Formats: sequence, C-alpha cells, structure tokens
Amino acid sequence: MGQVSLPTLQGIATWLWVLAAVGGGMAITGSVLSLLITRHIAAETLRAADARVSEAEAAAGRARVAAAQARQGVSDALSRDAVAQQRDVETRRRLSRLYQPLALGDRQVAHFVERCRAAAGTRFDATADGGDSQSFEFLQLLRPLLADSGWVEVDWSGDAAALGQPPHARIGASSAPGVILLTHRGADPALANAAATLGEALNDVGVLATTQAADWSAGQDGHALRTDVVHLVVSKRAS
Repeated sequence: MGQVSLPTLQGIATWLWVLAAVGGGMAITGSVLSLLITRHIAAETLRAADARVSEAEAAAGRARVAAAQARQGVSDALSRDAVAQQRDVETRRRLSRLYQPLALGDRQVAHFVERCRAAAGTRFDATADGGDSQSFEFLQLLRPLLADSGWVEVDWSGDAAALGQPPHARIGASSAPGVILLTHRGADPALANAAATLGEALNDVGVLATTQAADWSAGQDGHALRTDVVHLVVSKRAS
C-alpha cells in the first residue's frame, strides 16, 4: 500500500468526525423522541386509569345509594307490617271483647259515674238486643249508674217493643252490634257532646261504644225517635 498524503488523511479524519457527530445527534434526537413518546403513553395510560377509577368510584357510590334505598324500603315495609300487625291485634282484641261477660268493677263504676257527671241533666232513652240476655243485663247495670251521674232516663221513643220494667222507663229492642250512642243530626250540639262524653266513659271502662249522628223519620208504628235525647243502643255483648 502506498503512502497516503497528509491532507488526504486529514480529510478522512474530518469526515469521520462529521459522521460521528451526525450519528450522535441522531442518537440523541431518537432518545429524546423516544422519551417524549414514552411519557405521552404513560400520561395517557394514567389518565385512562384515573378515568376507570373515577367510574368505579361513581358506580360504587350509586351502589351504596341503591343499597341504602333498598334498606330504607325494607325498613319502611317492616314498619308498615308492624303497624298492620298491631292494628290486627287491636282489632282482634276489640272484637274478642264482644264475647266477654258484661260487668264493671268498683273502680270502673266510680270512674264511669265521675266522667258522666260532666253531662249531668242529659236526657236519654235506651234499647237492648232482646235476643241477647247479656246486652239486656248490661243495660240494666248502666241505667242506675247514669241516674247516679245525673242523667235523666225517659221512655224509649222508637217503634220497637217495650222491654222495660218498673220503676225503669220503657226500653226498646235492638239488633245493632255493640253500644251505639245515637243523636239526631239537627239536635242541640250540647246533646252530641253529652253522647261523646258517655262514649268516652264507656270506652274508658272497657266497653266498646261509638257515637253516631243521623236523620230519621217516623217508625213503622208511627213513633219517631225523639230529637232531644241521647239514644243508648246496647246489643251483641258490647264489652
């Protein structure tokens, strides 16, 4: 191999340095680009992961709300069921009292008389279920108690057969269930208040009683119920 001149060698060296510089620049550029791309991919991946986490948290929140609503619904249903059961028990208890013996203890009598004295002077007539001996017996118990309370009994004014015995006023016969305190719809309000007082007194001592206001006309035998008295109707074992 012949000798190469010094200028030639210097030229070759220069080109090698140029090629090395270009290659290094390309390597650096590639590295930078690769780094940027990698960071972009990582950022996108992180954003996607964050979005999935947010959606999962939102779904979990909706699930918690739905679960809470379901628990509340179950609680409400249980509460309604408990109320319904309590009402059923109360209804059964009240109905069962229709078939218990009719009687009042000493304390009940004292309480009853005291309550009814608030409406002393009220006039009333009475009727009982002629086919139910206990209803008739209970009415016979109530009549002197009402007299002790200052209530005034008058003859039954309806069209039923008279069942009263001296010295009591005549009473009628009825088949209506329980104890009903009947007043005319157009009667003096004081009369309706007296009926309410008597109903409360009866319920206080364990006797089922309701008050009713109604209109009526003459009975079959021409006798109309009076409009100026409380009509006491007792039948079907009311206590």
